[in-house]
Amino acid sequence: NTEGELEIYFLDTGNSDCIFINAEQKVLIDAGDNDDESMIVDFLKALKIEKIDYLVNTHPDADHAGGLDAVIENFAIGTVFISNGSAESKTYRDFVNAAVDKGLSPSVPLADKLFYLQPEMFMRFYNTEAKGSGNEVSLIVELVYKQQRFLFMGDAEKAQELAAEIPGSFLPGQFDNQANAEAHRRTTGPEIWQDTD
Repeated sequence: NTEGELEIYFLDTGNSDCIFINAEQKVLIDAGDNDDESMIVDFLKALKIEKIDYLVNTHPDADHAGGLDAVIENFAIGTVFISNGSAESKTYRDFVNAAVDKGLSPSVPLADKLFYLQPEMFMRFYNTEAKGSGNEVSLIVELVYKQQRFLFMGDAEKAQELAAEIPGSFLPGQFDNQANAEAHRRTTGPEIWQDTD
């Protein structure tokens, strides 16, 4: 990224999204499960990242928020964006508490605002006013770089509609991963079951 070009890394968390956008402004979208946090922190340190300018949690499910607390503890953080939903999981509470302990104020991004990462590159958010919990409140991040558009959908079904409406969009998604269902059964399932007590 020394030449101002875009680098997007999709980290293999096995069951979810963990996406690092390496531009002048650094963005981390989600951070897998709790057991992914060391791998994510080590990856960012190997790239000599010192600050994450935008830390985005697309929604509060444990398989998207798991490593966020470790990222907050190991790096300087600029802005923390969260979805408009609610959650009661320990994993999500750990993430929010780590942010608050560091003096950060997680907030829902404004839907119409453009967040510039460098010249000719910005991101904007969709589904910011969704209500409820789980996948339906998932933030959708659009990254625009020159003529390329990328949609990072968390678990939002609405992203499919947006991809159809936005010419030239690329929509990476965890639901195309055949190993995803098994990984959810092993990781997210037990946490959801624990939270029902």
